[in-house]
Amino acid sequence: GSVGTETLYQQFSIPAAATATLKFWMVIGTNETTTTLANDTLKVQVRSSSGGLLATLATYSNLDSIGMTDYVQKTFDLSAYAGQTIRIYFEGTENGTLSTSFLLDDFELNTTGGAPATLPAITTHPATKSVSAGATVDFTVVATGTPTLYYQWRKNGVVIPSATSSTYTIAS
Repeated sequence: GSVGTETLYQQFSIPAAATATLKFWMVIGTNETTTTLANDTLKVQVRSSSGGLLATLATYSNLDSIGMTDYVQKTFDLSAYAGQTIRIYFEGTENGTLSTSFLLDDFELNTTGGAPATLPAITTHPATKSVSAGATVDFTVVATGTPTLYYQWRKNGVVIPSATSSTYTIAS
C-alpha cells in the first residue's frame, strides 16, 4: 500500500418533491491482516454543490472485507435532498501499511419520474510507477459518469493546485 487520499464525485440535481435512491454494488479486498484497526477507509458522502459536507452516508474500511467475498449492493435514501443540487462524493484513504481495494460498480440514482443518473465510477486506477531520478512520470485515472466529471489530484492528502485533469504529470 501507499499513503494517500483519492476523491471522486458526481454532481446532480434532485427534483423538488422527488424521492431519490442511490444504489451501487461494492466488494472490498485487502492485504491488511489486522482485525481491529481500520487502516484504509472509503467514505460515501453527500456534499453541497460548493463542496460543503452535508452528510456521511457510510464509512467502509479494510475491516469490512471480512467475509465479503462477492459484490454486495448498497442502498441509500437521498429524498432529504429533494430540490437541491448535491454531490455524491467518494473519499478513499490508505495509510500505507498494506493495500485495500474498494471496488464499486453499477451505480444508479433513481428519482420519482426520472431516469437513473450515471454516477462516477473509476474504471482504471492510477498505476504505481518507478522511474529514474530526473525522469518525467504521468499518472492517469479513467472514470465514467455524467455530467462532466471533475478531477483533483492530491499528494499525502494535500491538494495539488492546478492538477485537475484525468492525467497528472510530474516533470523532471
